[in-house]
This record gives sequence, C-alpha cells and structure tokens, in this order.
Amino acid sequence: MQQAQRDSIPEAASGPERRGVTVRAVAIGLGVALFIQGWGIFSSRVIRSSGVTSGFLSPALFIAILLVLFALNPFLKRVVRSAGLSLAEILTIFAMGLMGGAPIAALYAFITIPYYLATPENQWGNLLHPHLPSWVAPLDVDGAVTLLFNGLPGGQGTIPWGAWVVPMFWWVLLFCVLAFAAASLSVILRKQWVEHERLRYPVLEPIVEMATGSDSGGLWPKFARGKLFWFGAGFAFVFIFWNALPWISPAFPEMPVRGRVYAFFGRDMPPMFSYIDPFSFAFSYFANLDVLFSVWFFFAVFVLEFGIFNRLGYSIGGRGDRYGSYDAASSWQGLGAFCVFVLFGLWMARRHLKDVAMKAWRSDHSVDDSREMLSYRTAVVGILVGFVFPVVWLNRAGMDLQMAIPLVSMLFILYIGVARIIAESGLLYVQGPMTAQSFSVYLLGAKAVSPSSLTTLLFSYPIHANSTAQMSHVAKVGEQVRDRGRRLFWAVGLSFLATTLVVIIGTLYLGYTRGAENFGHGFICGGVHNFPDTVSKIKEPFDLDWNRIMFFGIGAAVMVVLTFLRYRFPWWPIHPVGFAIMGTDLVRNFALTLFLAWSCKTVILRVGGNSLFRQAQPFFLGLLVGHVLGITGAFLVDMFMFPGAGHSIHPWIE
Repeated sequence: MQQAQRDSIPEAASGPERRGVTVRAVAIGLGVALFIQGWGIFSSRVIRSSGVTSGFLSPALFIAILLVLFALNPFLKRVVRSAGLSLAEILTIFAMGLMGGAPIAALYAFITIPYYLATPENQWGNLLHPHLPSWVAPLDVDGAVTLLFNGLPGGQGTIPWGAWVVPMFWWVLLFCVLAFAAASLSVILRKQWVEHERLRYPVLEPIVEMATGSDSGGLWPKFARGKLFWFGAGFAFVFIFWNALPWISPAFPEMPVRGRVYAFFGRDMPPMFSYIDPFSFAFSYFANLDVLFSVWFFFAVFVLEFGIFNRLGYSIGGRGDRYGSYDAASSWQGLGAFCVFVLFGLWMARRHLKDVAMKAWRSDHSVDDSREMLSYRTAVVGILVGFVFPVVWLNRAGMDLQMAIPLVSMLFILYIGVARIIAESGLLYVQGPMTAQSFSVYLLGAKAVSPSSLTTLLFSYPIHANSTAQMSHVAKVGEQVRDRGRRLFWAVGLSFLATTLVVIIGTLYLGYTRGAENFGHGFICGGVHNFPDTVSKIKEPFDLDWNRIMFFGIGAAVMVVLTFLRYRFPWWPIHPVGFAIMGTDLVRNFALTLFLAWSCKTVILRVGGNSLFRQAQPFFLGLLVGHVLGITGAFLVDMFMFPGAGHSIHPWIE
C-alpha cells in the first residue's frame, strides 16, 4: 500500500539562526505554557466550557502556536525584519507548551473526596480514613477540605494555604521524579526510535509544516497563503461553531456530530460511538496508514469477539476501574498484548541499550551522547531513582512492597508503550488497555494485601498521567536546535514546574473563593467512581483470578504471532499495535473518525500518489486551524453569554 512518509523531520536551517533555546524563546515558551494552563483552569472551573487541555496535543497549545505564528512573529518582523522567530525557536516554544501539561490537575479529587463525601452509609470514615497519612491527603481541620468545595463564607476570609503545604510538597516531588524518569526514558530510547527504527513522530509533522517558512521574509506563514488552507479552515470552523448557535437560539438545527451509542454489528455487540472529531481526523492525515488500518480493523475484531462472548453469556467480570477497556477479558487480553509490544521493542533495542549501559558505567568514548537532553549516565540514574523513589513513597504512604513493585513496574511499561504508539502512529488520544493499579490488585488478589495497601492504591491513580510521550517528542524536537537537548531539558523543566504551581495555586484559590462544587461534574467524578470499588475490595476481598491471567496469556500469545508475521513477512499488511489497544475507551470513541481518516487518505494516495498527498496537506492544516478556532469561538460564546453554565464540544474526552 503506497504511503507518503518522511523518515525524519527536516532539519532547521544551519547557521546562527538555528539556535533554538534563546532567552526570548524560553520567555515566550513559558508564557505559552502558563497561557495554556490558565485558559484550561478558567474554561473548565469558571466558565465550565469545553475542555481545552485534553489530549496529547491540546487545542489550547495549538491556539497558542497559532498566536505565535500569526500575531507575535509578524509583529516582530514589522518592528525589525530580521527579528522574526526561527524554526528552532518556534519548536522550542512548542516543546515548552507540550510539557506544560501539569498532570497534578487530576490530584485534588482523589485526596479531598474521602473527607468531603464521607457518610455513615458509605463507611469511608471507618474504612479509608485510618489509612490516610496527613502528608498524602490534607486533614479536614478547621474545614480546610469542606471549605474548598463550599467556598469561604461570603467569599471572605483567609485561605488555609498551610493545610496544603506538606501534602502538595510530597505530591509535587513525586510528580517531578516521575517526569525526570520520563525524560530519562526518552533520552535512552531516542536514538533507537529516531535513528535506528526511524519512527516518524507524525504529530510533529503539522507543527513543523506550519512553522517552516514562518522565519522567511513574508509576514504570514507559507502554509496560510493558499486558498485550499482557508477552505479547510472555514469548513472546520463552521462545522464546530455552528453547534454553538443553538445555545443562543434553539431555532438553529444542530449538526449530529456529537454522536450516539449504537450497536454497529447487531444485538449484544459492544457499542461503537458515532463521534466525528475533526481535530483527530485532520491529524490522522499525517499518521501512519498501516497503524490507522490496524486500529479500526482490530476494533472490528474486538466488537465481533466480545459480541460473541455477550451472546453466549460469558464474562469474567468488570474491567476493575473506569480507566480500562470494555471489560475484564478485553483489559487483560489487551494488557498481555501491550506488554509483548513493549518488551519486543526493548529486545529490538538490546544493542543500543548495551551501548547506553557501557557509556553510563564505563564512560565508553565510542558511544556519543552529546546530542541528548541528558547524558546516558544521568538518564540511567534518573530511571533508577524514578523507579525506587515511587516505590518507597508508596510504601511509606501505606502500600505493601509486594504491591508497590509490580505497580511501578507496570507504570513504566505503560509509559513506554503509550509513548511508542504515539511516536509511531500519530494518534492524539491513546491509553493503555488497563491501569497499573488494576493490574497490581488483581495480580495479587485483594486478600493478599492489607486495607492500607488498597487505600494507598486508590490515591495512586493520579500518577497514571504519562509524561513520557511528551518527553519523547521533546527529545525529537531537540534535534532541530543547535544547542541540542541540554538547554531544552532545562527549558521544559521550567515549564513543567511553573505550570504545576499555577494549577495548584489556581485551583485552590478558585475553590476557596468560588467553591469547588461549582467546578462541574468532571472535577468530583474524576475520582469518586473508584472509592466505592475500593471499599468493596476491603470489605469483600478476593483471591487471584486465574481467568484474568489466562486472557493475559492469550493476548500475549496472539501478539507474539502478529509481531512475528509483521517482521518476518514484508507483505503482511496488519500492524500489530491495534490489537493491544482495540478495546480501550478512546479507540471506541474515535474508531469512526479513524476509519474515515484512513479511507480518505487511502483514496488520495491511490488516486494521486505522493504528489496529491502533498498538495492536499494545506486543506488538512486548515481543518486543524479551523477546529481550534471553532472551539475558541464556542468558548467565547460561553464566556459572555453562559458564564458558569457552559457547554462541552467534545464530551467523549472530558
């Protein structure tokens, strides 16, 4: 099957202008990262509008880059023609915005709900509170937690910052260690993925396409100078913004793009969601065609397989938590395949990993790590610290070592696997088939661990947020700057710390002044679903379920066969990655969009080949721009006309 591909992103121009980590680039990048998080907090917590920070590459980041390309850079060129930002500087700004994700945003619901929603009926006070260290979750002393949800009386009074200092210090430290471990993993795997396996990093291609030419003589970027781009932008903008008009006047008909659930293959079949997401559709144009086919093909296999199970009444139980796949069987089958996918990738990298070890241990001068964000020795230390520290942290919080070790081990496997899938496929929304938390408790059985371990496991869910995918793309961006990666590492580290502090301070301030109860359904329900499940495990513990292990083995065995066929026979058309994630919620949400993207790209390549593929790129760049402009327009409608009662554009990922 013909496909237009690039083995690598074009290098930035040589010479002095190639330097990317300049003072102004870092300052602008920090401003972009703070803008993204500030907008995200304001949109979701105050306006209660559509989420703008969801996904690997968020709409807010895309808007920020557009502001740089269409407003800031033209302004600099008008002041001094030679003062425009270079491609390397624009990519530095993008990298800092990409790492400004602040995964700590999901933390508050987990550490406050057990006090705020505790009642005699749910028994959280008796079963959970004795196992909550005060340095992990703030105590409700003087109403510190209750006031966060209800707000200070009359909006007046002193915010109890002191109640949060100790727990936030330890949580931020944990997130920083995990982020450093993510950077270390990305450094060690960059050469293998970029230079040896030549993964494409398709998500970066639209960004580079838009940034290329922005440092040329013209005021406007090259990609925005054609009619095809503006046609795509107008189409996507109308597609999104039209559905904001019925908010103002019900007389306007709504486009049926938000989707409904329906049984695609018949009764008892798992549902497919008929959402159409222009953002994912446009990005998928740059994605690997084989991977797109693999994802929707194996989704169809999943529907057929588990539809038959449903028709026969066969089940091994629920999926364990709300973050897994369709049910327990699909979760464990997918996890077995996912583990083989990751471990096979590490086996393929064995020679490179040996070089890394020799450089770290003996300073082997034949191994060059000067182009990396960190030295290999520092990266190896970072991985060791990134593994040991969370294990010790969880153990001190109350988790048995027999649970903490497999939990952190599976976290690392999920981190690597998700990063690899995004780097290879270009999919914006990817999740593992199961959480490390669910894996560890069902691997051991609830009877084999203490109630304290189960409680600590509940509070560990926020660390499933993955920075490795972002850091692997930052490492790829590091190739574009003359400084290579060392300065870029410190720049993105500054972005990560700054946005983390903004999220902490902003959420607490808004909570105490406005009441977190007014933040909307997502703030509380982000964690509350897992609390009754944990209480059930404590009250009615279970043994190891060998049926789950059986499906893990089935998934692993099938993945071994698919991987063998893929690498042994060049003509084999099916990429194995789709099998590992075929039952996940995100694949079910976006299966229709990915199928349409695959169909469109296939037709273009069959009809016009690479030439037509390149000619059509401005249209799909326009779709991206129009989509985020439509989201921005809908946000402005909510802000001025429906403050505090906004609307969601894409509820399937919020």
